[in-house]
Amino acid sequence: ITAGIQIPEGDYTNPNHLAALIQTEMRAASYNGVDYAVSYDAVEQEFIFKEGGNADIASFRLLWHSGEHAHESAAEQLGFAGTHDDRAIFSISDEPVVNLTIDGLNNKIDFMEVSGSDSGKTARYLTASVAEKEKPYTSHAHLADEIEKALEAESHIKGNKIDYTVAWDDVTKKFTIKENGSDLEAFHLQWRTGDNAPAAVGGSGESIGELLGFDAVSDDVHTAIKSTRDVEWGIFNTLLDLKQYLSDNDRDGIERTLGRLEADFDNMTSKIVDTGMKYTRLEVRETITRDVGLSLDQRRSMIEDADIIEAIMNLQSIQTAYQAALSSTSQVLNISLVDYLR
Repeated sequence: ITAGIQIPEGDYTNPNHLAALIQTEMRAASYNGVDYAVSYDAVEQEFIFKEGGNADIASFRLLWHSGEHAHESAAEQLGFAGTHDDRAIFSISDEPVVNLTIDGLNNKIDFMEVSGSDSGKTARYLTASVAEKEKPYTSHAHLADEIEKALEAESHIKGNKIDYTVAWDDVTKKFTIKENGSDLEAFHLQWRTGDNAPAAVGGSGESIGELLGFDAVSDDVHTAIKSTRDVEWGIFNTLLDLKQYLSDNDRDGIERTLGRLEADFDNMTSKIVDTGMKYTRLEVRETITRDVGLSLDQRRSMIEDADIIEAIMNLQSIQTAYQAALSSTSQVLNISLVDYLR
């Protein structure tokens, strides 16, 4: 089933925000209710797409090249090549399963959990043992549950404590085994390279792979879809891409780049308008602040500052009164040097 999403336009400065938005849109658009997981690795600068746990689909493909809207694809902005589709295939048995007899000679699953980044990956080699039954399993779904328990028990003890999903499809008569979530970089079912591979390839022959319908001559590997280059956004990167497409005479690439240029131009125009509006608001705020400050100074001056003319007149009046008091006192006392000579 083909589905598509349209990412809302905007200048996404936070890749994690964009990844969460894409994840929400993909989950909403899925006809099968698939729990997709989309994330951004800041160290490797790459977007990661995974199917987050449902066992309802065999694989999913990102239609960068063959999709209806390939010329408007977000592949290059997300770090993908855009010249081809990207596909994730899950670990699904190759043949219909009819035999469910499990004993100690055919109940082993060799698998590898790869965690970490490209600069420091850690691989754990594990072996799960499916519970033995005195009688054959009568239910494929019951066997799927036992396999899931065995994988999770081994991962909990020796691995990364991964939550696995093992399911049986009554229509295709096949088993599906995969990680339920997005904690691992890769998940390997080692049908051929494990210690319990068929004796013909040097193993003990105790693997359950053939019984579950898997091809024992090859391993099954489940990895996430990752972008192929660092994620770089901006009009200058778009112009550099356009130059390369023009040199290569790549019509599809030119059409995609022109669409990106139009989006970049609209975004730039929006930023210019937004900057102009902010500048106008700052000017208005500055004018208001200046007027308020001047008004405050005037009111403070009216309340606190003295009237210079009135203050001088009051001082002169006090000085005149003081001099008059001194003159009156000297006349009343009428003291002279002759009074001391008597």
